[in-house]
Amino acid sequence: MRRAVHRPGFIPLLIFAVLAIELAAAAWLMAADREGVTVAGIPWDMKCAFKERFGVPCPACGMTRSVVLTLHGQVTTAAQLNPGGPMLVFGAAGFSAMMLWLGLREWLRPGDDFARMKQYIRWGTATVGMGLIAVVGMHWIRVLVLLH
Repeated sequence: MRRAVHRPGFIPLLIFAVLAIELAAAAWLMAADREGVTVAGIPWDMKCAFKERFGVPCPACGMTRSVVLTLHGQVTTAAQLNPGGPMLVFGAAGFSAMMLWLGLREWLRPGDDFARMKQYIRWGTATVGMGLIAVVGMHWIRVLVLLH
């Protein structure tokens, strides 16, 4: 195993595989509607501790339902619950695709320097992450304003 880890492209391809399997497994095992989530047909009874304690939804309220609905192609409904869900799914899928691309490039051209490509991936990932925080924060503020 130690040799495989040092082979060019192994780590990005491993990251791609893990993310792709996680997204596919979540889409296959989970279902959701506006009211809740089921895992393998069993209702997932989850309560928001923040909402129970403070009486208002947390910034991530609706995120699980939103992610699952996005994985099932119901992006509009997902965005209504929490717009961070589609952004998270598309961001993870995009990052996974970038890891596949980087891993294949490193594997096919092991002597080349991919520092610039890696820097673009880091900046892109950071930008999407900051955007996700901003979108979820703005959604939370909107929800709080609508409640009062």
